[in-house]
Amino acid sequence: MTTARTPVPEAARHLGLRERKKLRTRMAIREATYSLIKEQGYEATTVEQIADRAEVSPSTVFRYFPAKEDIVLTDEYDPLLEELLRQRPADEPVLESLRWAFREAMTTALTDNPAHEREETILRA
Repeated sequence: MTTARTPVPEAARHLGLRERKKLRTRMAIREATYSLIKEQGYEATTVEQIADRAEVSPSTVFRYFPAKEDIVLTDEYDPLLEELLRQRPADEPVLESLRWAFREAMTTALTDNPAHEREETILRA
């Protein structure tokens, strides 16, 4: 299964086996989606194609992502960003907290998967 070959972000290594497997599945689905969108465009990409490429069933895709749009609008670093924001002092200005949390999350994301930034740039083009 593709999910076994998908690396887990360094920030998630403290998770249990079940959670790491779930994360690998999410990442395999997302990687399959990015690849298909790059090849044929967003509109032409179906959930069935995504499932086939990720080696999961369409129902598994929907179990992890309620809609196709959610695959490209979310990522594994959202919980990390939330955790980082909660660590900031309550009296710190919001923009300063956000700036610090985004910087930390991006550092972690690019350290874990430098290709992630290149793929997202391609999708935005």
